[in-house]
Order: sequence, then structure tokens, then C-alpha cells
Amino acid sequence: MSDKLHQINVQYSNVEDRILLRASTENDDEYLFWLTRRFTRLLLGILGREIEQRGGAAGDGNLILEIQSEAGQGIVFNLNDTLLYMFYSLLTQGVTQTEWQLDPFPEGSRQQLH
Repeated sequence: MSDKLHQINVQYSNVEDRILLRASTENDDEYLFWLTRRFTRLLLGILGREIEQRGGAAGDGNLILEIQSEAGQGIVFNLNDTLLYMFYSLLTQGVTQTEWQLDPFPEGSRQQLH
């Protein structure tokens, strides 16, 4: 995706037992990803560590997050501080809707998000 991100939505589906990540762009392109429990746990870890490295405050640079399928199709998120915290917050809200028993605040990131 080379155009600007317009909206990110995270929603749990109990039928699929997966989290649906929906991203839309300013050009009305839409990308849908089903996130498994395992992938969500890994993603929370990546985002949580990035937030922890930034000390819970504005850090330097952006996080480039690329999500691809085995077929090579995917999306690249260029997350500045605001988008990083927003995406992490949306993902943790999605996790609280599941029965996956995942800690939505891994590795010390709990104290940085109030």
C-alpha cells in the first residue's frame, strides 16, 4: 500500500476464533487480515517492545511493520508514535474480547499505557 492510511479497525470473530484487522486507505483501498492467536501474541510482543524502547513517550523515527501472507501479498504500515500507540491500543482491545488468555501488555509495557 503506497497511499496514506485512513482507518484501522480490529474486531474479534468468535465464529472464526480470530481477530479481523481491517485497514483502509485514503484512496478507498481496503485490506483484511485474519490474525491467529499465535500471530497476535507475536505482534503484541513486537509492538510492546517498541513502545517500551520509546519509554512510553514520543520516540525517534517510525516503526515499519510489514504483514505478508505466505503468497507474498500484504501491507506495510509506517507507524509514527501516534499510530503505533493507537494500533497497539486497538489490538489490545481486540484481545480482551477473546478467550485466548493472552496478556495484552507483555514484557513491562503495562506501565507505559495509562
